[in-house]
Amino acid sequence: MFSIRWSVLLASLGLGLVAGGCGIRTGIGSDAKYQQPLAAMRVIGTPAAGQPLQVELDYQQTYPVNIDVECDLDQNSEVVQTIGSDVVPGSPQARPDATPIPGKFIFPFQVQAAGSYQVVCFTPADVENKLKSSLSVAAR
Repeated sequence: MFSIRWSVLLASLGLGLVAGGCGIRTGIGSDAKYQQPLAAMRVIGTPAAGQPLQVELDYQQTYPVNIDVECDLDQNSEVVQTIGSDVVPGSPQARPDATPIPGKFIFPFQVQAAGSYQVVCFTPADVENKLKSSLSVAAR
């Protein structure tokens, strides 16, 4: 009985190692958290109080799941404004090794007061997956 359990355990372990080496995963949900679709971010416009600005957020998607993204305006590590949010659509190719599908979001915004800020774009499912850009806003 003891040797049968060990045989089953060793066979299961071996199958797990082979499957892992072939890129087989055990659930899409676990992949979604670790995706890093954010490719680049730019702040466009004249950084002066009350002037129109926009965030251009480029993404590349290879996974089959939708990914929420958000961009915020932070000052002293506090969110002072949500600039925008959207969803990166899942890729119909649905393979991590597929050619990434590029896209872009454009979020218009204004900053009302002069000061030093950071524009931060991130995926709420994994807040460590983020892009930051310093923004120094002049008085009008």
